[in-house]
Amino acid sequence: MRERPAPHIQEPASEHTHTVILLHGNGSDGPQFWRAIRRMRPSLFAKFPSFRWVFPSSGLLWSSSMEMERKQWLDASPRDSSESAQEIPGLSSSVEYVLGLIEDEVQRLGGRADRLVLGGLSQGQATSLYALLRCEHRLGAYVGMSGWLPLAHKLDQGMTVEGDLQGAEAPTPVFLGQRHSRPQVRWGQVGRALDQGAGGAGGRSRVSPGQAPN
Repeated sequence: MRERPAPHIQEPASEHTHTVILLHGNGSDGPQFWRAIRRMRPSLFAKFPSFRWVFPSSGLLWSSSMEMERKQWLDASPRDSSESAQEIPGLSSSVEYVLGLIEDEVQRLGGRADRLVLGGLSQGQATSLYALLRCEHRLGAYVGMSGWLPLAHKLDQGMTVEGDLQGAEAPTPVFLGQRHSRPQVRWGQVGRALDQGAGGAGGRSRVSPGQAPN
């Protein structure tokens, strides 16, 4: 995989108090996701003037389905989920990248991980949710939209995935939204993984199909 572009940053308009990290969906990038958020009304940026917004880009990864390089965090979709799958191309490196961004932003916040919000859309949700399960911090919140949990069956089997799942002192509040039902997305597995307290999540997950936009 090529080197990732630098994240697109929306700096706070007042003294920095919180950070939001949002991961884009398949075929998009950080600047494009930022433009979509900027067009929203009422403006999130104006509503939270002390927030620093971080929009990372996945960079290019080979797509086995399209047989070309594509902007994507991992080479998979919910329909590709398999009980026999042990790894997903791109997932490990993307998760490590996101965890690095979290550490950088926590430092900017003076160690206040509870003032950091993580989230994503589609593949960005899948990647950021997996990162949450690996995160050592109790974050302020997690918001996922129209995605899934990669390799959920491995968590169901009680296995650690690509490293030990770390525990945090308190659970991260989690919201997962889905515009329409996806039978291939096993929301029960997602909820159990979160409620078991893996990573910084657990105890306060809310899986709500039908609430989030595509």
